[in-house]
Amino acid sequence: MRTSFLVLVAVALVTVFFAAPGIAGVTDWGPGDTYKMHWPQLPDTTTLGLDVNCITNSTQCSDCMLADDWECSETGFVKEVHFWGSWMSDSVGTIDAFDIRIYENDNSGPFSKPGAQLWQYTVSYVNPNVHARQLQTYTKNEGWYSPCGLLFRPANHRFYYQYNVTIPHEIWYTQVQGTIYWLSVRPIMHSGSQACWGWKTARRQDHFMDDAVYSCSGGPWLELKHPLDQFSLDLAFVITGGPQQYLLPGTPSLSTWGVLILVLALIAVSIALLRKRIRVGA
Repeated sequence: MRTSFLVLVAVALVTVFFAAPGIAGVTDWGPGDTYKMHWPQLPDTTTLGLDVNCITNSTQCSDCMLADDWECSETGFVKEVHFWGSWMSDSVGTIDAFDIRIYENDNSGPFSKPGAQLWQYTVSYVNPNVHARQLQTYTKNEGWYSPCGLLFRPANHRFYYQYNVTIPHEIWYTQVQGTIYWLSVRPIMHSGSQACWGWKTARRQDHFMDDAVYSCSGGPWLELKHPLDQFSLDLAFVITGGPQQYLLPGTPSLSTWGVLILVLALIAVSIALLRKRIRVGA
């Protein structure tokens, strides 16, 4: 009876072990969940909403980089980044990786913009730490805007996606309450891709401080405004993470704990079976 129980425990632990990467990998964010910034900048799904070209390594679209600012609401780690985007004309391409960066705030000049780069995380799109969820607007199609390519297409697409990226604890970034930071997100497209990905603009009521900014082919940062009414644009994203907590160097992740527990359980089962065999032989 005891041996059967241990076997069942081992089977359960095997199941937990294989599920652990998913548990540790991605946390999907939704309105009402916690955040670590001034407030969530939710995607604008009205007819005013745009997706702004933000891509590299594409043969079809202009090379463009976007960034937007946020204020830290609580000192502690940046553990997750959630953002929204979509594809021009709903033509989905192949993303090899996301390049995510954090910058300090540079408020010199007529408008604030990213300063020195503080942190970077380039994560493969097929990494368990990345999860995309398809959504759909309930109004008319969304507009597409390429400030570097001087292209504006109203009513261009309907589908959009929420991307959730969980950052490994070894490289969590520590932000300080009351400090302004800048976030940039850009997909690295598969070689030869002709699809165009855009970062979705935030709702106008979620506007925070200065405009988001864009840079064409590594050029200077420029203010991002709506091409029709020149309204200041922000980008849709949420920064999340718990209070300041430090993990000791080499602290195992959940999946690593799963391996350790599984090994110990299998050893216990083996010992129990060996003892039973010895008793039977005696």
